[in-house]
Amino acid sequence: MLKYIWIMLVRTMMKLELDSYQVAANIIGILQVVFIGVYYGSYGQPESKFVSDLLFEIAPYKVLMTVFVVMQCIFCFMFIFRLLHTFTLLFWIQTVSIIACVAGWITLNTKYLSPDGKTSDTHRYGTLVFMIGMISYFACLLYCIKSFLINISRDVIGTMIAYLIAVLLVVTFVLGILFIVGLFNSESNAWMFEHSAFMTIVLAHIAFFSLESPDPWLPFSIEDPQYQRIQETETSGLNPRIAPSDLPRMSVKGV
Repeated sequence: MLKYIWIMLVRTMMKLELDSYQVAANIIGILQVVFIGVYYGSYGQPESKFVSDLLFEIAPYKVLMTVFVVMQCIFCFMFIFRLLHTFTLLFWIQTVSIIACVAGWITLNTKYLSPDGKTSDTHRYGTLVFMIGMISYFACLLYCIKSFLINISRDVIGTMIAYLIAVLLVVTFVLGILFIVGLFNSESNAWMFEHSAFMTIVLAHIAFFSLESPDPWLPFSIEDPQYQRIQETETSGLNPRIAPSDLPRMSVKGV
């Protein structure tokens, strides 16, 4: 059964024809999921520890998790750069959201506990800003692939991935709310939702970059995500795409 699933997964990935940018983004995403899962299984679940506990108790975890978060934001910004001239408003909304995400991550990593041993307000609100920023920019990413959700018959595999992305985003949103509520109410079991939300949002990024490329030099159309790379040769300076005006005029003589 596992062999069959693996074969189907490989065939699906081959059909997607991922470029080097997508491969790099997905490799980093897969490493991040494995990383979160290993530490969850080794420290989080056995000792009921929050991600925050691991961040402030295990230096390598803090460093590597920060690298993963920053790389994730960089790949997302590379993608939204494609929107700069096509959909400027969405570009700036996502840019602000990514900045909020990074700022929240930096803030939550500056201070964890207050003098009385409770979670500090700095950490709580930093975590809140981080999660709002991430969910906000990813919701915008979902909007960018809305045509896959609407035109099911055009690309079945693409549509399936798009709906998977939507489901993962909703699950992350629900888990994030449960975690934030538990965090502010000092509930002891909130750590489960925190680790889970981290993993589902990373899986959502992997699925997204299987569908769209973070190559910042690709053109983008908000109505049609099926793009082609535009390359202008130095010798001719011509665009390889052929427009109707480029075709020779043909006259038809009547009989």
